[in-house]
Amino acid sequence: MAKSRYRHSEEKLQKMNETRQGILSAAFREFSEQGYENASMFEIAKSAKTAKGTLYNYFDSKQNLYAEIAWEIMQELEKSVITKLEESDTGLVRVKRIGRELYRFFRTNKFYYQVFSFLNTKILEIIGEDLRFARDPVAEITVASIELGKKDGSISCDVHPVMFLAFASSTIWGMLMYMHERGDAVIAKTGLSEDEMVEYCFTGIEKALL
Repeated sequence: MAKSRYRHSEEKLQKMNETRQGILSAAFREFSEQGYENASMFEIAKSAKTAKGTLYNYFDSKQNLYAEIAWEIMQELEKSVITKLEESDTGLVRVKRIGRELYRFFRTNKFYYQVFSFLNTKILEIIGEDLRFARDPVAEITVASIELGKKDGSISCDVHPVMFLAFASSTIWGMLMYMHERGDAVIAKTGLSEDEMVEYCFTGIEKALL
């Protein structure tokens, strides 16, 4: 009897997880196509093939559902950055890899870029007191890499990690906004390739570490 109850419990948990993942997949599509403001919880439930009441059992508001998507993107970004780092890297090489992967991640995933652009303007409304967002894992990895670079001599001891993060993140994010929103027109007008513009951007960032 105990084994039977355990099996039923496992089956229930699996079903709940499948429902949750179905809702998240539907939400990704709806938010990607309609944006946050126009996205409909009814359409998300319909796409997930579940009742609207069931959806609210998993996510009690559109804000919480959007925050969950942002959290999943953040986790994916962290994993993506970590896979680019090698134990033999100097601190400078690690910071370079982190910055370029950050750009690649949000450049090749326009919806991910849109999610975090929107959060920048609605962060308190969407995230609220969600403690998961109290830390920035990529920033933490970057700071650790800067400190490593100071020790191995590849990064100047005068570099202030927090000031560098503010400078580098605003530069990279500005470049992302530039390329996503006006890139094609700018490239056509200047005759420069995106790679050339991005390389110029990162050359300036990396000089700040020396």
